[in-house]
Amino acid sequence: MERRGGSDDPAILGMKPLATAAIVVATIAASRPLGRRKWRVAEREIAARMALGDDGIARGAHAIFDGGHQRAALLLHGYGDTPHSLTHLARRLHQAEWTVSAPLLPGHGRTLAAHHAVQAEELLAHAQQAFDELAARYSPVVVCGQSMGAALAIELATTRDFAALALLAPYISMPYAARAVAITWPLSQLALPVLRTRDRRSIQDAEAEAQSLGYGYTTPRLLSELWRLVRGARRSLPSIRTPTLIVHSREDNRVPPIEVQRASALIQHPIKSLQWLTGCGHVLTADYCKDIVASLVLDWFERSTAAHRGPAAEAR
Repeated sequence: MERRGGSDDPAILGMKPLATAAIVVATIAASRPLGRRKWRVAEREIAARMALGDDGIARGAHAIFDGGHQRAALLLHGYGDTPHSLTHLARRLHQAEWTVSAPLLPGHGRTLAAHHAVQAEELLAHAQQAFDELAARYSPVVVCGQSMGAALAIELATTRDFAALALLAPYISMPYAARAVAITWPLSQLALPVLRTRDRRSIQDAEAEAQSLGYGYTTPRLLSELWRLVRGARRSLPSIRTPTLIVHSREDNRVPPIEVQRASALIQHPIKSLQWLTGCGHVLTADYCKDIVASLVLDWFERSTAAHRGPAAEAR
């Protein structure tokens, strides 16, 4: 007897993709009002934590520049963060007679809409411009990046010449779920336009975490831009041309230690150091480890630039 309507029936096979597509479309349509509500909730939460000044920048989130010294350090903040998290490190470096520049990267320290619009090329171009402005006036110049800022610093190290590099909790890998959202962002953003990223494990110091000026939210499209930076930085690791320090917490909630070990192994420069910390989260420069981090970075920069300073400076 001839069977009809089985799983191999051409009519049924033709219906499966249509049914799947219909389910996807229906799910997205049902999710969009919820997504819009979540966006408004995110905007209100960000506005409550990050009051904007007349210039459209959150109070306390502005770029840091402390001059007066011939040597200069460029500090690059993390994804969704601001120079505020680099305040302690900047102060320690300036006290040690370094001119310090920590620019506010495009789309950061403002609004969720401004953050959503930023592109990877803008972030890298801004970091390059900030470095070039320092290099034109100061010598030697060193670079320190935290999290995404470390990914930008890696790219700088392959296109610019400077005396030393410090990578703090370098964001050189992305969790599988986040990658999936990043890769499928044109579809995923329809159903879920905003994603909460704030995690109290990133800054274990409760007081410092409460003062953070990071957005705490991202979007699928932004994750795709971050993924582009991550991939570019990983490809560039073997091309780093400067002495490199990596500092990472074993309790980092964003980047697994094994990924940092792999990244360190990819760096071919003969002068490199990987330092492990405990008792702090991902944002090393604002957490309990900030004093140790500042000391490690300062010592690395001093030793790496000793030849530039001369005997008189060394004697101080």
